[in-house]
Amino acid sequence: QTRPAQGAQPDSSEYEDCTPADSLLKECKEDDDTYDRYLNENAEMYRARKEGFSRKISLGFRAAGGMNMVFGKKAGNWEIGYEGSAGIFAKMPFFSRLLTLYPELDFDYRVFKFESESDYSKDEASITQMLFEIPILFVFAPDNEGFFVGIGPDLGLKLSSKSKYKQEVDTGKKIEKDKRKNTLPTAGVLLGGAFDIGYAFNSHFTVDIRVVQYLSNLVNEKAVAETEIMDSKLYTFHTTLGISFAL
Repeated sequence: QTRPAQGAQPDSSEYEDCTPADSLLKECKEDDDTYDRYLNENAEMYRARKEGFSRKISLGFRAAGGMNMVFGKKAGNWEIGYEGSAGIFAKMPFFSRLLTLYPELDFDYRVFKFESESDYSKDEASITQMLFEIPILFVFAPDNEGFFVGIGPDLGLKLSSKSKYKQEVDTGKKIEKDKRKNTLPTAGVLLGGAFDIGYAFNSHFTVDIRVVQYLSNLVNEKAVAETEIMDSKLYTFHTTLGISFAL
């Protein structure tokens, strides 16, 4: 087989012996622009497939524990309480690659503490609550790993609530003690907002600190039977440390 003269363009039949494995050989390239465009198109398709896979909807679990504080009218005698929660969440893409929607459903157990003391009496009380908490967070995360922040509304739906009230009164002759139950009914619905900051070790495992501020009164003020707490406006602030695992 004769070679083409130097400087002459090779005949198209010369490419018939080229195989896909020879595609990087100079003599098997039909056109540099066509080849570069082919590489760019394939790279874009790969990135699109990768991004689409990483942005799929997934489910996960979160467990958390922390403390609560009470602010507002007649909140000075409320002490720091404690709480724990566990629940499930969905991880959903939300328009932008950097923004993710996290609707969550948690089961919470909360304990609030009250103590008041004067020259003639001492009052102690506690409220225990079980409720469903539904935060809906919009999370800004530049990547699947690293720091992230989230913010959104938070809804609390009471399942049950119990209270204990203990009073000691000094009459001058003796100390009279009285114990009462369920005289501090709580509100059935709590509305507020949540702020979350955390760190993702990978696309599955994260830790976070979440704060929730409710704008609804903790107690059902119309049904409160204890003088010390009547007419109270109690707005609770919650701080929890959570661990999450996404499937």
